[in-house]
Amino acid sequence: MKLRVARDFDLLWAGESLSALGTQLSTLALPTLAILELRASALEVGVLAACSFGGYPVAGILGGPSIDRLPRRAVMLATDAVRAAVLLAVPLAALAGQLALWQLYAAGLVVSAATALFDTAYQAHLPSIVPAHRLLGANARLETSQNVAYFAGPGLAGVLIQAIGAVATIVGDALSYVWSFAMVALIHPDDRVGSLAPRRSVLGELRAGVALYGGYPYLPALGLCVAISNAGNLMVRTLFLLVAYRAFMLAPSVAGLILAGGGVMGIVGASMAGAISARLGIGRSLAIATFVEGAAWCVTPLGMIGEPALVLAIAAGASGFMTPVWNVNNVTLRQTLVRPDEQGRIVAVARAFGTAGIPIGTFAGGALAAALTPALGTAAGLITAMVAGSVIAAGSVVPLLVAGIPRIRHWSDLPPASGRRLSSGSAASE
Repeated sequence: MKLRVARDFDLLWAGESLSALGTQLSTLALPTLAILELRASALEVGVLAACSFGGYPVAGILGGPSIDRLPRRAVMLATDAVRAAVLLAVPLAALAGQLALWQLYAAGLVVSAATALFDTAYQAHLPSIVPAHRLLGANARLETSQNVAYFAGPGLAGVLIQAIGAVATIVGDALSYVWSFAMVALIHPDDRVGSLAPRRSVLGELRAGVALYGGYPYLPALGLCVAISNAGNLMVRTLFLLVAYRAFMLAPSVAGLILAGGGVMGIVGASMAGAISARLGIGRSLAIATFVEGAAWCVTPLGMIGEPALVLAIAAGASGFMTPVWNVNNVTLRQTLVRPDEQGRIVAVARAFGTAGIPIGTFAGGALAAALTPALGTAAGLITAMVAGSVIAAGSVVPLLVAGIPRIRHWSDLPPASGRRLSSGSAASE
């Protein structure tokens, strides 16, 4: 049965779904443009990848307090406009013959920063447009759209790049943000005036946000779990294509099908996230999801004695299925715990902690593989480094176990947002 939620959520979902697909276009088109047309070196491509994630932790944690003071709809509109304008500047520079690598770096950094602010604003705003008992379903619907984009986006981007070129494909992403802007513009303006707490310095805001985050039960353990998971899973993602091509000698088309299969299983996982948490309990669902998401890739060495494509497909499917189960329940738990006027700051700190693990994992994966391959050989060295990332990602379950999160069975077991202890938030609200 179709989830019936407020008209405002339907508009937000429609805009976010298409912009998520558009994001996948630039994810492939920007590095392709750098490699094929600007002749970027491997180091320069690495810098571009770092810029594409660099805005998340910084803009996320520093922008949270502003989002709690400003109308969140206005923040979403502004960030959509910025993302569209920055991406449109890339093809305009190319048409003028002035495109340079630094412009791609800037585009990646600004778009990632704007995306961090947009995501913080919409996640903070969601509880005000969706009834509390429907938050899980709303988050599942958004997560399903994300996984559809992960599945369909790379293939669509490849076809478009081959047909019309990387520059024109980037225009498609820019237009997806124009669409998102139009959808958000139709949402009713929020009347919330935001926090009236006095403004602090940047460091003061940072300390206050972290203190506020730490004052909520379970959130620090969830944040540490996400950081560890991202570090390990990014090690795996960094090495996946190297293992597929150099260790198992798979064709690019086969590697693409394996990743697409993981995306399909992600769609299934998103649609079943609510049912899984209802059957297993919220806490157990979170613990199992983060453990299996990482541990699934430990089967990779079996590809050396069996059919490698099948082994990787099983790992990608199991991991892809569990990713949205974690995301849906984690976001819903946070939205249920946190007071409405503190959602922006909490989301910002949570995303900053989580995304901090991404560059660590990307660098660690490459460095470990480079260290192991001379001694173990190319295939064994790459696979061993990939399994190390898998073990680290699976270890993300430990903070949940220590915090007792698996004991949470029902949403009613959580303390109400309005009942948060004053002592835990007094320092943050001064």
